Amino acid sequence: MANPKPRPLDLKKLREKIDEKIKVVSMLGHLYIDGEYKGYVKDKEPLVVFVGVEEEDVNNLLDEIKQSIKSACEFYLRYVSDPLKLEKEYKHRLTEEEQDFLEYIKNEILLSEGLDSVNLMFEYNNWLFRLAFKDVLGGDKDG
Repeated sequence: MANPKPRPLDLKKLREKIDEKIKVVSMLGHLYIDGEYKGYVKDKEPLVVFVGVEEEDVNNLLDEIKQSIKSACEFYLRYVSDPLKLEKEYKHRLTEEEQDFLEYIKNEILLSEGLDSVNLMFEYNNWLFRLAFKDVLGGDKDG
């Protein structure tokens, strides 16, 4: 199987994969699992039951998580210190705000010299890291 192109971490996609494998039933009182009556829950707290979780499913989900983290790392390493490459290969997948920042920083780097250029590249690399891991870091990912 060919390795997919590196991409930023996407926790929403991972959550969807987890939801495909795990069914959560929360019930207070009479407990039904997949429509079948399983008894009465006496506790005052809702009971959460995970249905259909096999060890293989858990291992597959862990592999998916590892692959997603690896892909985000590869995404960062592929485009670190290279805004031109990011623009060429990935610009179409960026939001309008992200594209605007990329355009700004790219032009500023091209026009700058010495320490200014180094500082701008540092700013770009920080932005790129936040882009690659935005689902984990949260908050503002733009310049």
